[in-house]
Amino acid sequence: MWAAIVSKEIPGFKEFVNSPQQMATIQTMLRENPVLADAIGWAETTPSLQDRLPDLYKITYKLGQAQPFERSQTGTEQTEQ
Repeated sequence: MWAAIVSKEIPGFKEFVNSPQQMATIQTMLRENPVLADAIGWAETTPSLQDRLPDLYKITYKLGQAQPFERSQTGTEQTEQ
C-alpha cells in the first residue's frame, strides 16, 4: 500500500524495489544507515507511525540512487591520489 503511494510521486520506485540488484543496494545502504533501518522497522510495525512510511521509503530510494554514484566517486578519488 505505502509503496503504491510513493510510486505515484516517484515513477521508478516500483522498479527500484522489485529489482534484485537494487534490493541488494537497499540492504547494504540500510546496514550502513542503521538509524534509517530502525525507523523503517518501527514504522512498519507501529500503527501510529505508519503514516511516516512514504517519507522513509522516499529517503531510502534517494539514498539508494545516490549510493552507486558516491561509491564510484570514492573509487575515482582513491585512484587519483
